[in-house]
Amino acid sequence: MAQRRIQGQLLLPADAAGAARIRIELRDVSKQDMASVLLAARDLDGITLTPGAPIGFHLDAPEGSGSLQIRVQADAVSPSGAPAVYLTTQAYPVAPTGDVQGLEVALKKA
Repeated sequence: MAQRRIQGQLLLPADAAGAARIRIELRDVSKQDMASVLLAARDLDGITLTPGAPIGFHLDAPEGSGSLQIRVQADAVSPSGAPAVYLTTQAYPVAPTGDVQGLEVALKKA
């Protein structure tokens, strides 16, 4: 299967701060009665979250078919030591073939 690159930035809410582990996933969500299928993933460890600042990312992924979407979860610890989770809360479709650039993915506090 051919490889391609998905590039974009994660948009953090104004209250995001601290260190985080971020998981970026490309999933096939085309089958409504089944769990989505993980096609590719990337973990970013030790990322510093700055309120409102974007975080650039890239993900190497296979060509696909069907409906593909990006899912992101950031598990963070604030400077005070309090845990926080930031997630994608809406659909971010990705074309099934070819490179993707300029994808903007907003995260919200869970």
